Amino acid sequence: MKNPLLNKSAQSIFLFLSLFSSITLAEDVVEKPVTHYLQEHDWVQLSSGEWLQGKIISMYYNELEFDSDELSIQKIDFDNITELRSNRELSIRMHNGDVREGFIILQNGQLHIVNAGIERSVALDDITSIAESRENEIDLWDGYAKFGASLSRGNTSQFDYNVEVGLQRRTTTSRFQSDYTGHYSNYIDETTETKTVSADNRRFTSLFDWFISNKVFIRALDLEIFVDPFLNIDQRTGYSVAVGYFILDENHTRWDVVVGPRYQSTKYVAVSQGDLTETSPGVSFTSDYCLEVTKKVDFDMQYQLQWVNEASGDFIHHFEAGFEVDLIGDLELDLTFYLDRTESPKLNETGNPPEQNDYRLALSLGYDF
Repeated sequence: MKNPLLNKSAQSIFLFLSLFSSITLAEDVVEKPVTHYLQEHDWVQLSSGEWLQGKIISMYYNELEFDSDELSIQKIDFDNITELRSNRELSIRMHNGDVREGFIILQNGQLHIVNAGIERSVALDDITSIAESRENEIDLWDGYAKFGASLSRGNTSQFDYNVEVGLQRRTTTSRFQSDYTGHYSNYIDETTETKTVSADNRRFTSLFDWFISNKVFIRALDLEIFVDPFLNIDQRTGYSVAVGYFILDENHTRWDVVVGPRYQSTKYVAVSQGDLTETSPGVSFTSDYCLEVTKKVDFDMQYQLQWVNEASGDFIHHFEAGFEVDLIGDLELDLTFYLDRTESPKLNETGNPPEQNDYRLALSLGYDF
């Protein structure tokens, strides 16, 4: 005959041992490996419930740049994103400067980063940027090209064109950017067949930024080459290093300023007296402002000031402002106003100074790639 008391004691001992074993096992497990989300494409779900299939390009300034298979490149505020999944490892930069790499899954305001089968979660508010992993070098680059032209015939034949091209390499910790802008205009007198060039200016810039935090960055390189014979400038070359600061960094508005020392060398076309080449130390200041007016229209404004000695121009200003309107796919329409002002322009060989102000309005069609 079985002893009920012995059965109850055995059951109690078994229950205790099972509970103790469960607690010990739980303490030994630090992280549970998980499998990344296998898929052929990246996916993003909008707050409307719609899913877009394509490729994650980057996330900067709380805005996702996504290359949709059907809708081409789309810029989406993170406020309008419900879920995001990548099919490859990306690089994620935190506000504290840490950089992590892995597959990403965004859900409920949490970004899950999966690397080597281990999943770690961080709050979306702690993320500064998302970009391609350094292993995917070609995907770190993007660029643009813009072109505008006009042709008129009559007593005179006039031809004008403006062109802009640029390349940019962005990672979570740095940015390299080069831009070229050119404007040319001429007219031909139909009676005398005399060709006269009325505008010919070219500007090349290149910069490298290193992001220290989500507010501060170092501009380790800032190069500018400018040519405009009508301003008596055969070539002006400026170098500077600077510190940058984001004054505003919100969903629809971005504003940063950069200031630092500068060295400038200017070769003039002709002078009435003195040397053809002038060099000067100085100070450079730049302000960049961008506003997303609507989902299809952006407003951009940039102001640059170089303070050098009087022989090199004294205060040299460059200002541009304009609207970018998204058309179809990667095409856009740009309307931009340019203003260049030199406070003390160099006298030419006749002893006359060029005009201080030089400005123009350009309409162009652009393509992002």
